[in-house]
Parts: sequence; C-alpha cells; structure tokens
Amino acid sequence: MNNSRAQNHVYRARSSKGELLFLCIRGKHIVGFDGEEHRLLKDGIVVIEENRFKHIGKIFSDQVDRWIEARQSLVIPGLINTHTRLKFTGG
Repeated sequence: MNNSRAQNHVYRARSSKGELLFLCIRGKHIVGFDGEEHRLLKDGIVVIEENRFKHIGKIFSDQVDRWIEARQSLVIPGLINTHTRLKFTGG
C-alpha cells in the first residue's frame, strides 16, 4: 500500500456521517514507546480511536471499523516528519 494513502486513512478516516472511526493497522514491525524507552514489536497492531493511539500490542479484542494491512511494513506510530533543509550560514 502506498504510504501516503495509509497516512490519509489514519488521520482523516471518517464514516459517511462524519463520525471518527476505530482504525487498526497490522504491521510486520512496530516501533513503540513504553514510557521509558522505544521498543520493537514484531507482528503487532496499532489501534487508533478519535485520532489518538488506543492500543499498541499483539492482540486487540474489541471491534474496529477499518483495518489497514501493512504486514510487510515498519509502522512507527506518532512519527512526525521533521525533514527540513536549513541554510548553512557558517563561515
């Protein structure tokens, strides 16, 4: 799946009535933060509710509205692309 397409679904997914959806992304590798350090989870899921991360782990038993299958991908919840070009002014 195209990464930009997945991003649009994650952050703008709404039902036809405008309600926010429960989304679940299934990934090959997930980078998560447990409050102390980053950890790598193999074959995990990320659940998003109302544009917030609800769960990151191996299993989620509640019902979700939409699945994004990224089984061959690295999923990094909360990654903000800070790529920028700064002008070098050194002498």
